[in-house]
Amino acid sequence: MYSSTTAFSHQVLAFADSLTRRQAHPTALTKIPKHTYAYAIYAFWAAVLTIGIVHNIYSKLVGRQSAHAALAGKSDPLGHTVTRWLRTKFILAPAVDVKHRGVLSYITMPRRIEAVVLFIFYALALVLTAVPSHIASDTDAINKAWTGVGLRAGIMSIATLPFIFLFAGRNNPFIWATGWSYQTFSIFHRHAARVATLLAITHGVCFSVLIGPYFAKKMEIKWFQWGLTTLVALPVMVLLASKAIRNRHYEFFLITHIAFAILILYAIFQHTSKSGTVTVYNPYLWPVVAIWVFDRFLRLVRLVYCNVHVRHNTLSTPSTISYDEDSNLIRLEVLAPSPKIKPAPGQYYYLYQPMTWRGWENHPFSLGAWASPNSRQRQVSTDTMDTLVESDVYFEKDVDVEKDLEKGMIVQPYPSPSVSSEDLENVETMTPGSPNSTTSTLDEEIVFSPVSPTALDPKWLAESKHRPGPEPVQQTSTTTPPPTSFTFWIRPYDGWTRRLRDSCRASSTGSIKHSLLIEGPYGRKVPLHTYDTVILVCGGTGISAGVPYILDHIARSAANKTKTTNIQLIWSAKQFSFLKTICREELAEALGRADFNASLFATDAVADAVDNIENFKIQTHRPDLGKMILDIANDAGTNNVAVLSCGPIAMVAEARSAVVDAMKHTRADVDYFEDAFGW
Repeated sequence: MYSSTTAFSHQVLAFADSLTRRQAHPTALTKIPKHTYAYAIYAFWAAVLTIGIVHNIYSKLVGRQSAHAALAGKSDPLGHTVTRWLRTKFILAPAVDVKHRGVLSYITMPRRIEAVVLFIFYALALVLTAVPSHIASDTDAINKAWTGVGLRAGIMSIATLPFIFLFAGRNNPFIWATGWSYQTFSIFHRHAARVATLLAITHGVCFSVLIGPYFAKKMEIKWFQWGLTTLVALPVMVLLASKAIRNRHYEFFLITHIAFAILILYAIFQHTSKSGTVTVYNPYLWPVVAIWVFDRFLRLVRLVYCNVHVRHNTLSTPSTISYDEDSNLIRLEVLAPSPKIKPAPGQYYYLYQPMTWRGWENHPFSLGAWASPNSRQRQVSTDTMDTLVESDVYFEKDVDVEKDLEKGMIVQPYPSPSVSSEDLENVETMTPGSPNSTTSTLDEEIVFSPVSPTALDPKWLAESKHRPGPEPVQQTSTTTPPPTSFTFWIRPYDGWTRRLRDSCRASSTGSIKHSLLIEGPYGRKVPLHTYDTVILVCGGTGISAGVPYILDHIARSAANKTKTTNIQLIWSAKQFSFLKTICREELAEALGRADFNASLFATDAVADAVDNIENFKIQTHRPDLGKMILDIANDAGTNNVAVLSCGPIAMVAEARSAVVDAMKHTRADVDYFEDAFGW
């Protein structure tokens, strides 16, 4: 009897031990993360991106209906009560309303909706790592629990890598699909990298506890060495990518970031190369390589598309660079070699200087203005024009400039290279509410070149009829349209921009000529022309985001293809001379229009040393964005208002908060768009 009872007890213990081994054996746990935990990371980001794509499609459909209703003089039929509440509480509101500019210089504050996504991601990673864990008091079971947590953390860290590389790419297709900005994906990129780092550290700590006294012996194994390399490199990479380093030492950040990314990816391949694990982990690693190669390939395609002259066998773009000491500003004028490149508001380009010992460096800059080099305007210097190859020049016949100007039309001496004379003749004028008014007409692309102050001068207009010029040339389909100049305004800091400034200072003429490469265009155009009132909030060189929309409005007004009747520019810059230069050149025509108003602030200037520009008073203090935006929204009544901000992070955050307040306290339907500095 005793022997049979003992035998039964042994059988029960053996069965219980087999269950424990099945729950906590490493082989079983290796299968669980492969099919569950890693896929949970994929499923989360797939759900986030799907929601973004659906919202983008819905927004475009609603936007088209709203634009059609606006042209017909009707209110939006869909209503915006729910949308307004969501924008006020989640989409526009910051996660934490930080007013201090110093704090915002060291952190990137996500919006509330972005913070919700990130909170769920952090919580998901924590829960999947810790639950289920086999909790028991005996040493063997605790070791198995360490193994389970370590394996789950490791597989999820690797599964996060494709999204880290995808969100960092310039050619991320989801930027277009979701309509989200590059800055939003940059926030996701940084936090995904931090989660992957925390998971990798958890993975390393768990297995370090398990091997205990055998740590030194494990150091002799190759895959273990590469695992430690990854464990050290990941946190160092995250620290070197902090906002303080990115802003102050961009070149150092960029080089170390790429170097560490390559090192870590190679180290993970080596760490997972031990027998029996290659087929488990490689399916998560090769997509990372494919994403990186795809992005770099598209960059190369853009470079070739923008810079290769097949006809003239050149692989560079001539440019003129000048530096204004009073404004502390670099003006960079690039001649776009390809007539297929259509400049538009919202675009930015990456610039390379290939014929230097650091020619791989590239920097993004917003396109501030553009023009045909053949037009009578100061957009490209004479030195740059001398570097151009000969091209056909076209003139319009029988153009009465004074007469057309009286009609409110802006006439170029030469058509834009993107628009033929026939296209100009066939432009259908449209008035809001007319039978021919359609959404497609409102959204039709208007191609234009900025008109210089000289071109609008009455004396110049009077003399232009008698000024001799070349004989008109008949335009044919075989001729080459003239190129377009791109203007960039750059604030010199460290690295490449500082070297450009020093080179200009060393030049006897104050300007230099370089062959550059441009990569682009990137960015997106916001349909500001569908709003009654537009508020442009610009800080410093952020005016490069505002000027193209102002010039676009002028061109659309001439063709009756805009709904906007009021543009308010709020521009703050440190130097008065910078304000004066842009106002007397690119903004000269806008300052004389009845539908345009500018509030200009020179924050570092002395009040007695500041002159007014035209009829606009220059103020010497920071703008009160909250009060100004609220007042403009109040004046708009029930009309729709668009606010576009571009400038330092602190200024953009202040503008966003001001928009939220305006939506709460006014009847205006306010939309907000931003193009913030930084990464």
